[in-house]
Amino acid sequence: LTDIYQKITNTDYPRTKPVSIKRISENDLTNDKQGSFIGSGKDPRDWLEKAFLLAGWDLGEMKKILPDRTGSVKHQKLADLEIYEECVRIYNLLCENGSDDRFDETGRLLNDKALLHQQLNDFSGAAILFEKALEIFKNQLHKKPDSDVLQADLIRCYANKALLSYHSGEMNEAIVHHDQVIQLIQEKQNPPVDETLRRTLARTYMNKGLVLRELGKHEEAVETINNAITIVERMVFEDGRHELADYLARTYLSKGNALLYRHEQEKALEFYRKALNIWERLIYQEGKTHLMLPLAILYVNYASALIGMEKSRDALIFCDQSIEILKRFVETHGRSEFAPHLFTAMICKGDALCKLDQTEVALTRYDNAKLICERLIEKEGRYELIGQLATILERKARVLIELKRYETLRSELTNIIPSLESEVQRTGRKELKQTLSLIHNHLQNLPSND
Repeated sequence: LTDIYQKITNTDYPRTKPVSIKRISENDLTNDKQGSFIGSGKDPRDWLEKAFLLAGWDLGEMKKILPDRTGSVKHQKLADLEIYEECVRIYNLLCENGSDDRFDETGRLLNDKALLHQQLNDFSGAAILFEKALEIFKNQLHKKPDSDVLQADLIRCYANKALLSYHSGEMNEAIVHHDQVIQLIQEKQNPPVDETLRRTLARTYMNKGLVLRELGKHEEAVETINNAITIVERMVFEDGRHELADYLARTYLSKGNALLYRHEQEKALEFYRKALNIWERLIYQEGKTHLMLPLAILYVNYASALIGMEKSRDALIFCDQSIEILKRFVETHGRSEFAPHLFTAMICKGDALCKLDQTEVALTRYDNAKLICERLIEKEGRYELIGQLATILERKARVLIELKRYETLRSELTNIIPSLESEVQRTGRKELKQTLSLIHNHLQNLPSND
């Protein structure tokens, strides 16, 4: 198209080529909020082909029932879910008269299907499948206690269940499952020498640190994330595993976030810079553009640290870079699952603008973030985002109170309280408790007559 434009107009095409962004799978992402789920790596169509072969059925018939995978990413995932449903049906038939290996495979199949349910925000469906998979792996280990493969399956499934609990807001349950993973690995090898176990242990320490941070246990969170950094640094710098540099950057990001929650902005920036150096090298020198998403998340956290250091003008630069990348993911590539990162970046920009006394523009940013968050809650059932919506309303309330605009503020704050109280009771997250307290204070300070 660029060539055609130049031939017709005899001028260069005025727009620069955007950075290409590859489709990102959940296994590619281990960002601060997402964590890293662990599947078998099998495509659902591979599962279905294997199921047909084991059942002795004609593969030609299999192709007739495959759903269309074109369209949006969500449509593709729904098509994959249909395939998984058929796979589970066939494997259940095979298990009725099959060998123990069929049960092992069924557990792995359920684990993979649970991951897809989680990606589609069906947390309850995912939880049921993980529990079924765990039951299978435990039963099979009773029969084959020396099976390294089954032990790895059990560890993998507990790790996934821990992350699901985190995303569901069940923080204490997440801690229990993370501790189960750590215990299982240490019982097997202490310290672990197997590379897969080392990576899983590092991932578990990092994800447990995220949960501890959400619970307000910042000292313990930093110590736990330090365990992850020690493992990954040894693998990268001592063992020469430079392909793990991306994961090392993610541990640095988590450490910086934990320090930021302790209001240690300077120390947080130190670890953010380490992560930034790694990701910018991997993206701009090695062409790994799929890392643009964690880079965008890092930009927001970097900006938050700068705001805390009264460097809000510098923070705006990082906010804008983050928003530009995230809009490309969400609006251009239809990746709605990354929308929470986008409205988080908008909140951060609003905070920076408030610090610079640009309150009217800040209100616009908060309203944009509010619209995205409300749409996710109302249309996609993302009720775990209620806490973030309350945070947006609380930020907006500060500005409106300063401007003495009380028209709709009381009703907005009052309406969010029951949902937020329920979320606080369910999750126990310290930051939500603080937000709830701030909202009550704003309501008390509003004039009695709007």
